[in-house]
Amino acid sequence: MRRLAVVACILIIPGLIAGPGARASEIPSVTLEGAVELAYEEGAEAKKAEIELSETLLKAANLEHQHRLGPPGRQSITIRFDVPLPENEEIPEKLPIEFSIPIGGPTDMEEAQVEEILPIQFASLRRTAEAAFEQRMASIRSRVIEQYFGAILAQEELDVRRAGVERLEVQRDQVAAMYDRGVVPELDLVQVEAALSNARYEQFEAEEMRDMAFAALNRSLGQPMDARPTLITTEIPDNPLDASLPEDIEQAREASAEIAALEGQLEVAEQELDIFRRIKGTYSPRRSYRERELEVERKEIELLDTERGIELSAMGLRSQIARARAQVDATAQGLAAAERALEVSQLKYDAGMHTISEVLEADASLMGAELAHRAAGVEVLAKTADRDTLLGRVGPHVEERLEAIRSDIEELR
Repeated sequence: MRRLAVVACILIIPGLIAGPGARASEIPSVTLEGAVELAYEEGAEAKKAEIELSETLLKAANLEHQHRLGPPGRQSITIRFDVPLPENEEIPEKLPIEFSIPIGGPTDMEEAQVEEILPIQFASLRRTAEAAFEQRMASIRSRVIEQYFGAILAQEELDVRRAGVERLEVQRDQVAAMYDRGVVPELDLVQVEAALSNARYEQFEAEEMRDMAFAALNRSLGQPMDARPTLITTEIPDNPLDASLPEDIEQAREASAEIAALEGQLEVAEQELDIFRRIKGTYSPRRSYRERELEVERKEIELLDTERGIELSAMGLRSQIARARAQVDATAQGLAAAERALEVSQLKYDAGMHTISEVLEADASLMGAELAHRAAGVEVLAKTADRDTLLGRVGPHVEERLEAIRSDIEELR
């Protein structure tokens, strides 16, 4: 069976080392992994993600600093007055009496909330922010990979269109020679010319789509929009599903920023309920207590529903990858059949057994089979990238970037 060869991209990044006037041969190349790293270093989306993480961690550090200063003490007014006493030489004539009347400050409930709940909220805020950062970086990686292979597909479609134009040009020359000898009618030549004109237009469209695909990729990499890539060849993995479904679900759950946030919210709600139970009991303020019970129940349901949604997403992506991989094999057979059909149709036309319309139909079928085969291969890679994003598989040096941001904020605490 014919193996699909998917073209991978080594991006030529202008101005990375050489000056703007340098020739293409003097400009360094970047592999697929290097393209992802370049998106992390130069792309606007990654820079925004780093800034937002820093802002969130700094906000958490400021709140934690205020917490370390301690809650304001209970304020009160002290009233002092002297009480006249019976004359007695052994005791003073007047005994000072003092009353302290509280006028503000945190209640016992508020103090417990500050001491027990705020640390949980700070930790949850940091965990959620870091999970969201890693999730965004994984999303950037996925988008770059999809754009990377989208550009590959656009380039391959252009190559297919060019090959189709070349076939039709050869066909046109053959039909013209046969027409000059009086072997075929003029209508055959007209039909080939019309098909060739349409094929040239489709080639022009493919060139425009190729340019737009590379421009989109360059934007994600933070590079000039007119940067032009050089292509090499790689193959689609035979088994892109490198783990079981339960393993995928567990990884996706650990990588989810939404789950991290909900777990923190649930922990806060449970602690709030526990504090209320300890300090105020469960009977006299029954309505307030029930409100806190319902909040815990709501967070438990939200967390469970989110976990089930992630499980469904993992199952769906694995199914899509498996179907796309099967489609690669199916389109490979269709491509081989289309190639043979065109050969047979051309032979029969040369022998006077087929019309030119049948040859042109066979050629169009071959074109469609080639495009479908290449699209199926890119679909495997694109869905694999979506799965990697769900599982939180980030590109190179993300942990180092995260640790650098942590250290930077820690120095300010």
